Amino acid sequence: MRKWGKVGTGIVITTIVMSMTGCGGSSATTSSSNVPKVTETNKAQFLQDADKFKGADATLQGKVFIGTKNIGDMTAFQMQVDNHNVVVNLNGQNADIKENDFVEVTGRVQGVMEGTNAFGAKISAPVIQLESVKKIDPLSVLSPTIKSLQVDKTLDQHGLSLTVNKIDFAKDEQRVYITIKNGTQNKAYFFVFEAKAVQDGQQLDSKISDHVIDAKETYKEIPSDLLPGVSANGVIVFKGLSPDKPFKLTLSAHTDDFETNFNPYTFDIPVAK
Repeated sequence: MRKWGKVGTGIVITTIVMSMTGCGGSSATTSSSNVPKVTETNKAQFLQDADKFKGADATLQGKVFIGTKNIGDMTAFQMQVDNHNVVVNLNGQNADIKENDFVEVTGRVQGVMEGTNAFGAKISAPVIQLESVKKIDPLSVLSPTIKSLQVDKTLDQHGLSLTVNKIDFAKDEQRVYITIKNGTQNKAYFFVFEAKAVQDGQQLDSKISDHVIDAKETYKEIPSDLLPGVSANGVIVFKGLSPDKPFKLTLSAHTDDFETNFNPYTFDIPVAK
């Protein structure tokens, strides 16, 4: 492991401020055909022992938690990849990224940066020499879709319609994308917390996603009341649904015309192939 002299700029790994030592920042690292490319398959091994991958090409996705700063003679930003800190050496490039962006970085493994935290414990971080960076959908990092089912089913009662557009199945949650359209002359009401799914005899209630803050544009809130002629889109989240089994999805909506009866909107959702 190469070390650099200590520099004045602090570096953060999760919430720990570090004074760093490490390897020189601006010199290019040549590609090595003797080391495997860093992929999803061996990413965990790379994060634990990046020195073994020095010179390897790498593509990593993560969240920027420290924006561009000078670290010794290197200009870099820091990102979290599977709860590991990775330092991205800009190598003279300009990167239009900022804290809390989700990015995909392509580059070459430069080595390992080593330092000590505020308690004197030694902590290290891999260094990637940047070739390119692009912003990506936060959910591709936080909760990637394993299977997606295009449903496109609409149920209508008295001019108030609900449409299930698609369902994305991730490991930790399932995202149901719906549209509600109030084609009546009355105010309509819809409550997300009344949504229920039944699969294999088990009832599941809707949940709040763990990723709402980071991916708020995806988790568009469905308004609880809609004026006549108004349509709205949104996402309902469940946890525990399998894409490999059919299930029933029940949604509730009605208008303020209490002389008109509205039954639950029940959708038969097939297996996601």
